[in-house]
This record gives sequence, structure tokens and C-alpha cells, in this order.
Amino acid sequence: MSLDNLSISQVVITQTAIASFTLSPSSLTIPCGSTTAQTFTVTNVNNTPNVTNHSWNLGSASNGWLHNGNPAPQTISTGTTNTLTLTPVCGSAPSNISVTVTAGGNNYQTNTATITVGSPPTFSISGSNIICVSEVYSIPNLPCGANVTWSLSGQPGPLATLSCTTCPQTTVSKGTGSGNEFLTATITACGVTQTTPTKQIRIGGYTQSSPFNTNGLHVWCKNQVATVSVDQNAYPGLTSLSWGSVPTGWIYITGGGSSNYIVLRATNSTSPPTGTINVTGTDVCGNNTTVGHFMAKSNCTSFRISPNPATDLITIEEYDDNTGNLVTESNIK
Repeated sequence: MSLDNLSISQVVITQTAIASFTLSPSSLTIPCGSTTAQTFTVTNVNNTPNVTNHSWNLGSASNGWLHNGNPAPQTISTGTTNTLTLTPVCGSAPSNISVTVTAGGNNYQTNTATITVGSPPTFSISGSNIICVSEVYSIPNLPCGANVTWSLSGQPGPLATLSCTTCPQTTVSKGTGSGNEFLTATITACGVTQTTPTKQIRIGGYTQSSPFNTNGLHVWCKNQVATVSVDQNAYPGLTSLSWGSVPTGWIYITGGGSSNYIVLRATNSTSPPTGTINVTGTDVCGNNTTVGHFMAKSNCTSFRISPNPATDLITIEEYDDNTGNLVTESNIK
């Protein structure tokens, strides 16, 4: 038979999709200190048939992951199951993950899931601003595996003691004396060390500084009015106030009693009297304390210029405001 006239009646072309497998999430940021389980999934992009195994590669045996509650090995096979659930190890930095998929006797590599750990949050110290006997201080929302170092500083010297300097929380107990201390916590979490804003703590009663505000004056002339009030920033919590006697040379106007202010007026006495106005109160630690504010009245003077208007000569006279007497007189051309 001759083949010279052989012809092809039909050509069948079968298209086979290229195998492709992807891993998701492709990147993952785990919050600092989180121990929440994470699930990773392989997607068979082109539905390649005959998938027989998924081999997960976690980089090393010290990979920072738990699998089924135990430290995860470097490689984990899940057969035809295309998912893997892992839990971050407390305080560790989990490794990246990739997968080798076996399909039709061939191995196919997925992309790598990149794992990062988020930065620690900004911390603060929780606890009272005042210590009468002892108070507990802690760091809210402290991440798993974080380390804390506590310290106290103040002037003059430490006025309190710490129950523990390397615990998640500490008790500060009052020592001898009263004053301000500064409590600091240095925290290491997820490989980052930071120091909290320093917390100022009042130790014991308020016996070292005056609690008074005045209306901008330090000495007063005849008939000038002085308003003296308790500064609640200097003496927070000072209650049950009781004002003492008005010092000589001053006249009571209003306030006083149990109010937080008193208004006085300097008299027109010929001498500049001085004296102290006292207030007694109970502070937040239950201590009764009396503090005083020194009031000074000065021999003030004023000037008079005449004539007004002037032509070629003026007279300047200085008078004592308390007595009204002329002190000096000058003529200026």
C-alpha cells in the first residue's frame, strides 16, 4: 500500500494547567506577647489533581511555635489536609513558614509566609498617687513574658521601700518621713526595653511646703486687699479646714472659717505690722496639720506732681501712705 496519499483527519490538543500552590497569609504581624492560635492555608490555584501530601517547613526545631500544645518540630506533614494551626510561644519570635506540596509524584514549593512581631505598647504605672501606709503598683496590659524592674528615687533620699524590684507588681511601703518619691518601671517585652513615664508619689502627710496661693502680692500697703487660698495642687485632699486668728495689722473681710480662702485688708496703722495667718486641716492620710502663711505690710509711699499743667517748674512730693505725711519734696525746672 502506498503512503503517498496518507492524510490526518483529526488533531486533538489537550492543555494541562501548570501546577501552582500559594500559602496564606503571605505575611503576618503577631501582636507583642500574643498567644493566639494562627491558621495557615495552602491554595491549589489550578486545581492540580492527585495531591498526596503537604510538608510544612518551620525553619528549625527552635521555631517559636507550638503544635497541638507541644513545641513544633522543624517539619510537619499533614497529608492531603491543606491547613496547619500553630500557636506562638510566649515571649518568642515565631519563624517564617513555607510548604512543599506533593502532587502526581512531583513536589511544588509555595511562597513563604513572613512572620513579624509587633512593637510593645506604651506602658503606664497603675496605682495611687499618695501612700499613707502602703500601696500596690502594677503595669496594665503587660505582655506575656515581659520583665519588669522597679526603682524609687527622691529627695531627700528614699522615703519608702519596694517589696519586689523584679516582679510584675510591687508594693511600696512608707518609711520614715514625708515627701515626694518617683517610681519608675523599666520593661523588656518582645525584645524591646522601655522605661515608663515616672510616676510621682506623695509619701505620708504634707508637712514640708506651704499650701497657700495669694493674689500676686508679697507685701501690702495701707488698705490693700489680700486673698489667701489653699492650693489644692500643693495639698491635695486637705479637708476640714479651720482658719486661725487674723494677724495684727490686718482686718478680716470675708472667707475664713471652713472655706478654702480668706480675704484680709491691710490697716492704715503708722507702723508696718507683720504676722502669720494659719490654717489647720486633715490630709488624705488622716493627719491633722497646721501650716502658716507670713503676711507682711510695708510702709508704702506715693508721689504727687504739681502744678498740672506746668509751664517751667514742677514740684514732686513723696508721701507716706500710712500716715499721709510728706516725706520728700523736689522742685524741677
